Amino acid sequence: RFLQEGELRSVGSDRSVSVKVRIVAATHRDLGEHVAQGTFREDLYFRLRVLVLSVPALRERRSDIPMLAEFFLREAASRAGRSLRGFEKSALRALVTRDWPGNVRQLQHLVQRSAVFADGPLVSLGDLGLSSGEAESGFTWPGELLDRPFGEARDSVVQEFEHAYVKEALGRADGNVAEAARLAGVPRKSFWRIAQRVGLAADRASRKAGNLKSTNAEVTPVADPLAAARAAYLERSRGTAAEVTQRVGAALDLEGWSWLKSTAHRLRGSGGTYGLPQISEAAGALENAASVLDVQAARAAAVELARSVE
Repeated sequence: RFLQEGELRSVGSDRSVSVKVRIVAATHRDLGEHVAQGTFREDLYFRLRVLVLSVPALRERRSDIPMLAEFFLREAASRAGRSLRGFEKSALRALVTRDWPGNVRQLQHLVQRSAVFADGPLVSLGDLGLSSGEAESGFTWPGELLDRPFGEARDSVVQEFEHAYVKEALGRADGNVAEAARLAGVPRKSFWRIAQRVGLAADRASRKAGNLKSTNAEVTPVADPLAAARAAYLERSRGTAAEVTQRVGAALDLEGWSWLKSTAHRLRGSGGTYGLPQISEAAGALENAASVLDVQAARAAAVELARSVE
């Protein structure tokens, strides 16, 4: 009755009370299967199942781990009164390559622990309580990827994966595109477009002879999938930078400082997401200035932020 009508009645009372609430229910089990087995009430299932959001396991969205870890570290460091700048490369690599059976909560707890035991400004592998062997999983990557912007590193991994996958599929299918597409579980046209993109679209005779590499004329350049999104982000950020400059040029009250800090914090994270470290650095300086209400430092950081989005 509560879920259906939005009313409840206290035990022993004869009067119903209307309530206005939203119910958010989460589970890692397949409730549909439990309903079929008779171990979960069908009427309750359909009353709860209004809007369903499926969140993949953390190991299936590893690109989110660096951003989540940085967020949890800033949060934990602030509560503990610590000055921590981030993670050493080996520590960040360990976080990304773990399988995380406990998902986001396990990551959060591990980062919170490291914020307490970290000896320096950067969290190390030892601070996380992990050994190098324990950090490894079935997912590996070249260590130099962590030296590159997030978007660039991701595009590189995707391109190398597509090249290796298409080459293996065509090899198993003796150069037959239709058979390779069937093995890959994708439409033939989609498979062929990927093969063209990674330079493995040789003609039929060459494929049958084992030569998969396209001629230079056949290779389709790999477009940057983030280019349009990055351009739109920069356009939005220019407007934000202009507002920041305007605000720091006037007298700031506590509400203004709070806005400045939250805006800088947001830009600091989003700049890294779009592979624009110069924005993250300028926004980080602005956030630090706003934290201590330093007008001169905030104005200098605002100038740098405006330059970083041009």
